[in-house]
Amino acid sequence: MAPELSASELVTLAGRLECRHVCLFTQSPVPNWRFPIVDGGNLAEVRGRMAEHGVTAYGITSFAVQPDIDVASYAGALERGAQLQAQYASVRITDPDEPRAADAFARLAELAATFSIVASIEFTGYRQPEALRRTLRILNAAGAGALSIDPLHIVRSEASLEEMRAVDPGRIGYVQLCDGPADASEEDYPRESAADRLAPGEGAFPLAEILALAPPGRALSLEIPSERQRANGVAAEVRARNAVQATRRFLAGSEPE
Repeated sequence: MAPELSASELVTLAGRLECRHVCLFTQSPVPNWRFPIVDGGNLAEVRGRMAEHGVTAYGITSFAVQPDIDVASYAGALERGAQLQAQYASVRITDPDEPRAADAFARLAELAATFSIVASIEFTGYRQPEALRRTLRILNAAGAGALSIDPLHIVRSEASLEEMRAVDPGRIGYVQLCDGPADASEEDYPRESAADRLAPGEGAFPLAEILALAPPGRALSLEIPSERQRANGVAAEVRARNAVQATRRFLAGSEPE
């Protein structure tokens, strides 16, 4: 939502907007990533800013399970997450070998648990409803971890809400929120995912049905990047404030209690 801000600035902005949590990168997903990473150099500053504004890192990211990654290498990023009071670590499974992926995820989930963090898998894929089923099989095989909810990936993968309703709510972990048009091309999907989403209530996603999957009282993470607005000169604080206000209006209308 505000990639040009530092992690400390993001915490300050969350405090101004009366948000109790933020999601922070403690692990870079790819080299030269443009989002701010919390590392050993700025950890103390970020923790100080959190204490000042009463904000914690509800979620940390980005952890990939892929063939060339030893999940033990994520220990430092998970430890930083624990120091930021994170509850969930967002995990992407990119290894096509399902048994190997399940074994690696089990080790990652066990490692995360030593820091009191739940490893939560975010499934993705364009018109790939099997992505949900594969993720559930990996979770069952691992015997640990949780399933993340992201409306964009649910809609674009064409995952069955009926299948998702069959999942024990206790298996639902990290919950993200965004909106978007009912349809998008396969070419649109990567751009939409990384840089072009809508605030809740501004699109056509079945958000009320998706939110009903989450356990009551679960915190919501807003993943609503808008590179278009940023390129047009809309300031980070304005973009974030608009997204938070739109979300609160949506929730007030769909969940009055």
